[in-house]
Amino acid sequence: MCSKSRALEVKRGSKLFTVWRMRKLILTVLPAVLTGLIIVAAPAHADFQTGWHAYQKGDFATALGAWKKLADKGDARAQFNLGVMYEFGKGVKEDYRQAAEWYKKSAEQEHSEAQTSLGSLYENGKGVDEDYTEAIYWHKKAAEQGDI
Repeated sequence: MCSKSRALEVKRGSKLFTVWRMRKLILTVLPAVLTGLIIVAAPAHADFQTGWHAYQKGDFATALGAWKKLADKGDARAQFNLGVMYEFGKGVKEDYRQAAEWYKKSAEQEHSEAQTSLGSLYENGKGVDEDYTEAIYWHKKAAEQGDI
């Protein structure tokens, strides 16, 4: 530690680390990790947007295809949107049971709109047995997140 250019050394057990080496490691690894996260997240966002634009244009088949892939991978937004498509028969045969299944997958991931929609299905006995206890449970969870 006699030279200004030499990094501060810290001894840990029998291994010798330098602050410079740790800094270099962090500055090298962190951007790579962040880049990897962006690369992984970008296609999912692009697929979701592809589905959204198609849905807004009335191209429900394209929306269904884009969102189904994401929903199968656990994307709560895509699961909710599939629920909407099945509940209202947008590009698919109206099927409340399917709607309830997709809403539930999304609702369990804290998607408030899915919780509200699932609560309404339980309240009205559409696709599920009428169950006011379940309806209240899902409506309450949604309300706790500000979705009334």
